[in-house]
Amino acid sequence: AVLDQHELLQAMIGDLDLSVTDQGCERDIAADCALAFDCFEMDLSRCAMLRSEGWCSEGWDTHQDIDAQSLNFEELFAYLLQAMEDLDTRTAPSGEPLAESLTIVLFSEMGRSPQLNVQGGKDHWTFTSALLIGAGIQGGQVVGGVDDQSRGLNIDLATGETTDSGVPLLADHLGATLLQLGGLDPECGAGEEREQDP
Repeated sequence: AVLDQHELLQAMIGDLDLSVTDQGCERDIAADCALAFDCFEMDLSRCAMLRSEGWCSEGWDTHQDIDAQSLNFEELFAYLLQAMEDLDTRTAPSGEPLAESLTIVLFSEMGRSPQLNVQGGKDHWTFTSALLIGAGIQGGQVVGGVDDQSRGLNIDLATGETTDSGVPLLADHLGATLLQLGGLDPECGAGEEREQDP
């Protein structure tokens, strides 16, 4: 039975085009998303990580010329819209729409400072944000916030509201959220599945 599954997986992988797709001077992120969605539809993977290099692969690290960030964001959100439109046409292995079982997480490992530097750019900043879209996400809300110096505010983990008596919002909290969305209890040990409600 294991050999049969292996041969089936090999045949399925043979149908995938794993070549890098460029669109002009940059990677075509929508095509990369489509490849990830192909793998999800075939039940070859449950997770994929893609990287945006910014407009024309110039990068997001704009210590000079902050205007480049606008090009980066315009391109990234155009690709994200294409990916969401593609996702709406796909079916999960369970037979339900893939969009109803998939969560997209868009984030950076760091933010940009609130002030321009002497070169007209922005330097690294400790506080950043993440955007979650899709299954299990209640849209139209912001969790957390920043003060007038763009420093992160403490939040109440139960409500997501900012409060002085709360805790800093950390990467651990995002990780716990993603585990819970995947049906795992963040409080359990590795590999322990959360009991589902009847």
